[in-house]
Amino acid sequence: AMQGEKYEEMGVNQTEYRIVTPFYKLDQLRHIDTFGFENNLHFGSRRGYIWSRTLPLLKKHIVQGSGPNTFIYTFPNDDYVGLVNVGYGGSLVTKPHNMFLQTAIQTGGISLLAFLAIFVIYLVEGFRLYFRKTEYHSSEIFGIGILLGTFGYLVTGLANDSTVCVAPVYWCLLGVGMAVNRYNRRKTQKKEADK
Repeated sequence: AMQGEKYEEMGVNQTEYRIVTPFYKLDQLRHIDTFGFENNLHFGSRRGYIWSRTLPLLKKHIVQGSGPNTFIYTFPNDDYVGLVNVGYGGSLVTKPHNMFLQTAIQTGGISLLAFLAIFVIYLVEGFRLYFRKTEYHSSEIFGIGILLGTFGYLVTGLANDSTVCVAPVYWCLLGVGMAVNRYNRRKTQKKEADK
């Protein structure tokens, strides 16, 4: 970055800083809003840095979202000093490395709530159906496996993005899991009615 009178002929005065970007553009440095991770920017392979710059974006995008696959345009990639300090100099941050932040920023908070509600309903239904039993049939073991697999996907979503190669598998498993739960619930109700 440059400062001082000797650079005035380049359009820089004493009160502003400019930088030549990795894309060879003269750009002005600006204040970037941050939240959290002040001393932990390198947390989780630099996810601390990305999340600290992503969380303030929720104020603007929590209701409507910025649009699917627009994170690269929403994220403050003009935080040149921050990017260099964490080793991202010359790079663009394209993903938030958190599926829930990605959903909230790109498609809005209502979308995130709907996404979570579907899974919470499935989780509660599965927990009530399977985890109070002492004996399991093959369809119930299948249902438990799908429940644990979809739960694992959401846990990994805390540190990874939703990708087009994995998300369809999750949604298919979630649908199959709901169908298996319905089948097992009806089977249990029929068995209890026959007693």
